Amino acid sequence: MLADTDVLIDLIRGYQPALAWLASLPDPPLVSGFAALELAFGSSDTQELSRVESFLKRFPVLWPDAEDVKRALTFSKLRLSGGLGILDALTAALAIGHGQELLTFNLRHFKSVPGLKVLSTYSR
Repeated sequence: MLADTDVLIDLIRGYQPALAWLASLPDPPLVSGFAALELAFGSSDTQELSRVESFLKRFPVLWPDAEDVKRALTFSKLRLSGGLGILDALTAALAIGHGQELLTFNLRHFKSVPGLKVLSTYSR
């Protein structure tokens, strides 16, 4: 399972349903390198950045290979029809390429990606 940025934000903010879901897993979910970058670059100060870096150490980080990037390029038409952005296309391609389900609540952007399995495993 690959956790999207919105799920990681729930976890880092201490949202109880997200924490309970994480505690129920035998192993932590994978995190895309893109989500890690979004969290790090979204930090407002050095203290928050340190907290994000410490938080991310708990998760295996998955980076794309050339095939994942090529796959993301095939989703470019979804930008026009459904608003799929570059990082979302790369995240979807990464999940598909590594046989992972994507855990996200951003269903609007990801619903039209062919071959992508999307989960929302706790309630918001």
